[in-house]
Amino acid sequence: MRANLVIVCRDTERGQTALQEIKSKSGNSSVELMICDLASQAQIRKLAEEFKQKHTRLDVLINNAGVILTRRSVTEDGLESTFAINHLA
Repeated sequence: MRANLVIVCRDTERGQTALQEIKSKSGNSSVELMICDLASQAQIRKLAEEFKQKHTRLDVLINNAGVILTRRSVTEDGLESTFAINHLA
């Protein structure tokens, strides 16, 4: 039985490239792309709702998102960006 894989990317074009590469190299056609900017709490909540509408469960979560910023920046939610992306998302 093949896994159903959902990848989340912030950029549609780069996400589509990753999606096609995963499908090609794995031979698994059950790969889905969802778009979300993990710096936005609103987008994270929207992603969670969309995921719950499409899927009945989540068995494994691998979080590979992260940033190291050389200058302090704040998200649209008023949160420090590194903390928001690396820990809250």
